[in-house]
Amino acid sequence: IIKSFGIITATLLLMLSCIKEPAMSNKDIEQRSLRAWIEKYHPELVDNYQEDGGYYVEIINEGVADSLPISGKDVWVWYDFTGRDLDGNIHETRNWELATQLGTFTKYTHYVPAYRFSGKESTTMMEGTYLATFNKLKIGDNTEFEVRYGTEMILYLPSSVIKATESSTGGYEGQYELDESKPMIV
Repeated sequence: IIKSFGIITATLLLMLSCIKEPAMSNKDIEQRSLRAWIEKYHPELVDNYQEDGGYYVEIINEGVADSLPISGKDVWVWYDFTGRDLDGNIHETRNWELATQLGTFTKYTHYVPAYRFSGKESTTMMEGTYLATFNKLKIGDNTEFEVRYGTEMILYLPSSVIKATESSTGGYEGQYELDESKPMIV
């Protein structure tokens, strides 16, 4: 019995000594996965990667050219958004027509654009949208872009920057609530 116990113990110790900790963190794995998804479905956006936050940007409309850019300033931002998972399923929207189409419209929900503060010291925006509005964006190889009145863009965000800085009940306006460990398209 003692000999068998010794052999079992030695075998377990040998097996445990071979276990290595993963070389990559979950954040690194998600970043690689998001990059692979972008390369497959939107290869034109690979150069629109934002180092601060690890997300990708697609500019749909640059906005009103003669309006002041808001990056780097303390401002109140009025914006409309729809949050989707990478499969395109809507989990949050400020649009009553989309909510109606999804069968999730309620007369108790106020479907209007969000009005949030974006400033150097604090913000009430989701971190990804804050990063995209407060910072200058790198578009392509060497072009910088600053968000301004009327700018329309799509953000491809990793889960590390989708958390809101204030409580939100996001899922009630869409098909389902997105797991906070998943990337999001806003």
